[in-house]
Amino acid sequence: MWSLIKVELYKIFSRPRTYIAFGAIAALIVVIQLGLKIDGDAYSSFLMKDINDTLTVDGKVLNGYLICYILLQLLLVHVPLLVALIAADMISGEANLGTLRLLFTTPYSRTRWVLAKFIAASIYTILLLIWLAFLALFVSMWIFGTDDLFLMKSNYVVLIEQNDVLWRYVGAFVFASFALLTVTSLGFLLSSLSSNSIGPIVGTMSVIVFFTILSTLNIPLFTIVKPYLFTTHMNNWKEFFDIQVNANNEAITGSILNIPKINDTSILFLENEIDQMETTLPQMTHFILPGGHTTVSFCHIARCVCRRAERLTVALHEEENVNHTILIYLNRLSDYLFVLARKLSKDLSVLEIKWIPEKF
Repeated sequence: MWSLIKVELYKIFSRPRTYIAFGAIAALIVVIQLGLKIDGDAYSSFLMKDINDTLTVDGKVLNGYLICYILLQLLLVHVPLLVALIAADMISGEANLGTLRLLFTTPYSRTRWVLAKFIAASIYTILLLIWLAFLALFVSMWIFGTDDLFLMKSNYVVLIEQNDVLWRYVGAFVFASFALLTVTSLGFLLSSLSSNSIGPIVGTMSVIVFFTILSTLNIPLFTIVKPYLFTTHMNNWKEFFDIQVNANNEAITGSILNIPKINDTSILFLENEIDQMETTLPQMTHFILPGGHTTVSFCHIARCVCRRAERLTVALHEEENVNHTILIYLNRLSDYLFVLARKLSKDLSVLEIKWIPEKF
């Protein structure tokens, strides 16, 4: 098997197009590193302008760790397109040249040839990622030095100690390797369905672009399919750089904050649960007062707390940008708790306390 893999690797690295991806990654990284080296102070000022009045950061903000994070944000979205150039050509390229049938006449089985081609394409993908890691992380560390990693997230700030950063990049690159190998598998599959190279390459790129668009659109129709699109999860490497804190709001070294994200799927789940419960409940004719049973009262208390959180979040949204999905989720959650209280009253055979205004 190893001899077949070496043959396939020789074929890959004897093509000029193979080095397009390595050259493109190197050129982009060098340009960005050069720009930040020349004008890094201006970029640091822009990065810190919103928190300079409330927070003072000692040390070198623009260090090699931050540069690598910036580069990964920019490049990991586009690297799959470069992977498609090779993976989608592995079988269709042979068919186009007329050498595929010749391969299958050798003493080796078709399964071994196909497996060798897939392994070779996977090795190319991993080498491309290692090249990216070398330039983005280690060269950046050499040029800009190292310090604590300071990240500006959408609604919060993350500060990770210098000795707690490197393993997170290892985890991020390992995660990225699985994401890119998914693209390799897709391109290889399409390559087996065509007799020319252009179709599978364009097809793989089209699928990536199409799925990426669906992953970013906040349309209820696409909410159900989003979790099953590989592009939805390709940026999850960033979760390695969220850190847990203790009761004193002190960072816990070596920890990862893995909080389930509130998204459109979460909202759809609540709405479906509300609809299912309401099909078993009588139609409301009056306002309902809390009470009748302890469990029902707990639901109403939770609903009041949720409404309070919603009001505070709306007030915060007037001052700072808050993800609109969170506002919708809090609103639906309070509705869910109200309907749940009614459902519990029915299941517990408790009469609902109706509010009937006094007539004067």
